Amino acid sequence: MGAKPKYETPEQMQAAIDAYFESLYRPVIIMNKRTGNREVLIDDKTGRQIREQYRPATMTGLAIALGMTREGLAHYRKKSDIYADTITRARLLVQTYAEERLYDKDGQKGAEFSLRVNFGWTPADVERELAVKERTVALQETKLKGISDDVGEINRGIQSLASLLNAPVPNREVKDYEE
Repeated sequence: MGAKPKYETPEQMQAAIDAYFESLYRPVIIMNKRTGNREVLIDDKTGRQIREQYRPATMTGLAIALGMTREGLAHYRKKSDIYADTITRARLLVQTYAEERLYDKDGQKGAEFSLRVNFGWTPADVERELAVKERTVALQETKLKGISDDVGEINRGIQSLASLLNAPVPNREVKDYEE
């Protein structure tokens, strides 16, 4: 007979998982230049606090928040069908955080380590992910260049039209240019 589960239902576990991910964020505090007081930054459109992530999402942090070890969390996921989906979704959030850190120079090495240790990634997986990101960036740059070229052509057309309007030809009317 095994130990009593820490959580009676997946919903109870999900509430603890949600609390963990919420704990990674804090309100953005600014100095009000007019009053000299520190204030929570509020979004003008929604009226809600603007929050920033100040701690990374980690498997160890998730396990601690759930009151178990990383190994215990892995065991829970493998041995308990009713909790597997809940834990898998939480793991995906941690993995997403690590993947996103691959693309910033300050977090890349730590992200690579986390993905290898916690999610079984190989160096080839990391290289593939970085190559995909590089191709995406190159494609976006190509699209932006095309847009820039289009904007340049539009600007030249506007300048030509402005020149015509500033130096009208005698005996011509707008109707002469209409189709």
